[in-house]
Amino acid sequence: MFDVEKKPQGLGPNFARLVSYLLQLLLSYPAIGIASLPVVHLLTAIGVSGKHPHGVYFAGYDLLIYALVAGPVIGWVSVRLAPVLAITGRWIWLPPVALWLILWIGATSVSHRYLPEQFFATGDNEGLGVFFVSRPAFAAIGYSLGAAGAKWVISRTSGGSGWRLVLSYAALLALFAALVPFMRRLEDNRLFEANTHPYVVVHSVSLEESPEAVCRGTNAGTVTISTGDKVDSGEQRACIGQGLLDPEADFPAESILVERVKVRSGPRTGAEGWVPTAALAVTPYD
Repeated sequence: MFDVEKKPQGLGPNFARLVSYLLQLLLSYPAIGIASLPVVHLLTAIGVSGKHPHGVYFAGYDLLIYALVAGPVIGWVSVRLAPVLAITGRWIWLPPVALWLILWIGATSVSHRYLPEQFFATGDNEGLGVFFVSRPAFAAIGYSLGAAGAKWVISRTSGGSGWRLVLSYAALLALFAALVPFMRRLEDNRLFEANTHPYVVVHSVSLEESPEAVCRGTNAGTVTISTGDKVDSGEQRACIGQGLLDPEADFPAESILVERVKVRSGPRTGAEGWVPTAALAVTPYD
């Protein structure tokens, strides 16, 4: 009997949340990348850069920085400036992490002679796994941690939340510091396995703990490998005098080459260390 005026329906809160979700997902990654640069430069200054010869780049340190250092800061600041972002910001990690896990599962079936593309950017994979899957996934984890922390502080009515926040971030920094050595071992082991070449020892030599020790000629190694022992060589460095050259530098003719090896035969099987390249046969054994 009566005409009821219908009010125009807007797109609704769900659409607004979807837009908020997508914007945070897309914009958090570059923002976190920029915020991470001071920490990246600090690690590079102490010799933890992830850069290797032939355009190989290990991104494991970047992932830790994104998830535990820079990401939480960007997520926290974003939600503190616009609290409404917390509704979706806490969950932006789900799609990129799911994609990263799929890549990880696929990589487990690949031979160790190949560098996993979720950690290594190389000329072969063009860095697609690192720059478009791994970095966004770990950036989203860090952002969501910061967004969740900011939401928790906003919802608190009692005092003491500031100290809890400081302690929480200190815990993330401590976790970051603890995981850097783990990433260093992962980097070294996978590079070694991917670049292994078999050789025979041509004269007895001691295994040194570092390439610098070989360059200095200290002969401080406690393990000696003998003539005829079979070894796998997985990394080569060069030094002039007692100084070690940058791994990305060209090796001049007067440089001394050193190799990181793992013993495959004899009483020292499994031992690892650095030796002069001159101690190894030029022709690999069968």
